[in-house]
Amino acid sequence: MGELRTVSHSYSQVFEHETAVDPEGWAANIPLAKQVVNAATRNRALVSVNGEVQAGVDLSQAEVLEKWDGIHIILPQATVYPASVTARMHDQKKGLLWRDINIGFKAELEAAKRMEEASRLKGISMEAEKQAAKVIEELVKPMTEKKVIVEYQ
Repeated sequence: MGELRTVSHSYSQVFEHETAVDPEGWAANIPLAKQVVNAATRNRALVSVNGEVQAGVDLSQAEVLEKWDGIHIILPQATVYPASVTARMHDQKKGLLWRDINIGFKAELEAAKRMEEASRLKGISMEAEKQAAKVIEELVKPMTEKKVIVEYQ
């Protein structure tokens, strides 16, 4: 309750996701062991993903102050919410000695991480704060004759 989600970025992507097992214990110290074990256990999947990353402000943490120069509404910094992702596996090549039954789920998690990072790099937080300030000003202005000033902590 109190979340004002003001921005969303949508993504579609097709990529190949790989998983493999690494040697453990004493075998990890043998030269070329990692390459051999990875080659024998490598799983590959061709995955298409669609997703959305949203950002907004938690209005339950807002503070309203009346000062001489107007109404100050102090909001918390924007929050980037976890990506909502759906994945579809188109092709899968199973490893010779190991089958990763969770490769689709792992690909979905990787895609969500990529989408969230891309949104952060595009400035989704700043965009959400600008939009939230506009929305709050439009809601409060009709209720007062004083100037409405939106600030962030």
